[in-house]
Amino acid sequence: MRRIRFKQLSLGLLGFLVLFGVGAMTQTNQVVTIKVSRGSYGAIEINVNPFAVTISAGGTVIFQNAVSSIANVILSSTPLELYREIKPGEQYVHTFKNAGDFSVTISAPPESTFVKVTVTGGTTTTPTPPGAKPLVVMAEILIDPTSGEQLIAIANLGKGTASLVGWYLCLSPSYANLPDLTLAPQSWLIVHWGVSGANTSTDVYVSLPRLNRSGDELAIYNSNRFDDSTSMIDYVRWGSGRSQGRLNVAINATLWTSGDTVDVSRLLRGQVIRYDGTGRRASDYSASAPTMVSSASR
Repeated sequence: MRRIRFKQLSLGLLGFLVLFGVGAMTQTNQVVTIKVSRGSYGAIEINVNPFAVTISAGGTVIFQNAVSSIANVILSSTPLELYREIKPGEQYVHTFKNAGDFSVTISAPPESTFVKVTVTGGTTTTPTPPGAKPLVVMAEILIDPTSGEQLIAIANLGKGTASLVGWYLCLSPSYANLPDLTLAPQSWLIVHWGVSGANTSTDVYVSLPRLNRSGDELAIYNSNRFDDSTSMIDYVRWGSGRSQGRLNVAINATLWTSGDTVDVSRLLRGQVIRYDGTGRRASDYSASAPTMVSSASR
């Protein structure tokens, strides 16, 4: 006798997602894969990959090959688990009556079999794998443009996708909430400073005071707890003569060093303050020709 366990992963997986971080999210039909592997005591365990499949009310999951179908799926607030002893080649039909009516037919495939799963009307959420973390920085800052507005390139230099939900740009004591976007690894978005416009996935508009050419500071936060060093994501300070209201927070967050400031005395008009991606010192920034901000929609 073999036992198959099938778990419909839903909102009950929230703790897992928080632990590992949420990555890419896509809508409409998704094809995922389940792999049959031998569990403890000779049991067969079926795990869904990606780890979380959230099915909207009325959505459908179609299992091909060894597993047949689920119909009329309605989302449950907790994971649904099936435990059933079955023989190889035998099928097991189970009808759920928890948060709606739907059924699943499972047969016992050989170990290590891969089975395609098509999800219709659902959302597939893939956690960022452990070790694949985002690294969000202000990669280029255009404070003295030859024409047009000041621009900032916020880039994800890491290997994991970054969610910007609830994030803020800070020019102390002023703040601007960033739109609910995601940044894929090795991608960036352009912040249009002090002007209005329609936000897109690549261009964001914020109404904040003009950046001071001779000296200023900028910070990115993942919440509105601006005095909390654990909420600060990135920080940069240049020149002198302007109050550095968030400097101590940046020092406590190990994102900046006391006394450091980026030298902008030789910054030419049209050049950017560019981060080289190597450390958290003023020496890791230099005056350079723009590359990322050159892609801005104008």
